[in-house]
Amino acid sequence: MSSYTAELIAILQALRYINIHHKNKFVILTDSKSSVDTIVQTKLSSTSSVVIIKILETIQLLTNTGKQISLVWIKAHYGINGNEIVDRLAKDATTTGETIEEPLMPVTDLRQWFKKKQMEQWQLEYDISLKGFAQKL
Repeated sequence: MSSYTAELIAILQALRYINIHHKNKFVILTDSKSSVDTIVQTKLSSTSSVVIIKILETIQLLTNTGKQISLVWIKAHYGINGNEIVDRLAKDATTTGETIEEPLMPVTDLRQWFKKKQMEQWQLEYDISLKGFAQKL
């Protein structure tokens, strides 16, 4: 999973957190400018990314119930308490190999993952093969 996708999933999780709380005003801070730009500029019908669709649908649902949500881009490592921890956790999430509850991974990330797994498999087969072994006829 790319760090971009991990950031989007984190935003979706924040929105789900908002959904179960009774307060009405929320601010989501993220250092992923590309995530904010994509969410702000994308129309619900113009995307094929499952995670973007879920984010937009959740925002619409929350605003229809009277919740006010601000999505704010902040500079990375800018002295916000907890940002370093969250940033490290997001980076760790891209390499742990853990699965998520629902299939939100875009096709581009899936292709990259499949290529990586195929290369690992080929490398493993090569490593355990008899390298340079000449068979006697």
